[in-house]
Formats: sequence, C-alpha cells, structure tokens
Amino acid sequence: MDDLQWRAAQAQWEDPANWRLFGSCYYAPRDPRVWVRKREPRFGWTTNFAHPAAWFWVAAIVGVPVTLTILRIAAR
Repeated sequence: MDDLQWRAAQAQWEDPANWRLFGSCYYAPRDPRVWVRKREPRFGWTTNFAHPAAWFWVAAIVGVPVTLTILRIAAR
C-alpha cells in the first residue's frame, strides 16, 4: 500500500459513518485493509467487516474453539 492509498484508507477509518454499533464494528467498503486499529487503541484491533476476508477470520476465531469443544464433548 503506497502513501496515497494509506491516506485514503486512513480517511475512511476516521469517518464516523464507517463505525457501527456504537463505534465497535468497522465497515468501510473502500478501505482495502482487513485488520484495523479500534478507535480507542487500548482496545486492540478489529476487522473491516466490508472486506470478504474478515468473515474468514471471524469464522476461524469463533469456529475453531467451538469445534474443538464439540469434539472434546463427543469424545467422552
């Protein structure tokens, strides 16, 4: 990502209209980044839910522990 693209993405990040659910979910179709800092940096990172790869990450982060729990219960 060159400097011009980064500035455009940063402008999307700064736009309050791209933050949903009281500022906790980021949805910006024109921002090419999958992972972005939360508006309050001490809370870490979030995904750009407008990016298709974000849904893969959400499924992996939620799905892996759920699957492992189900497999452990089934093995008893």
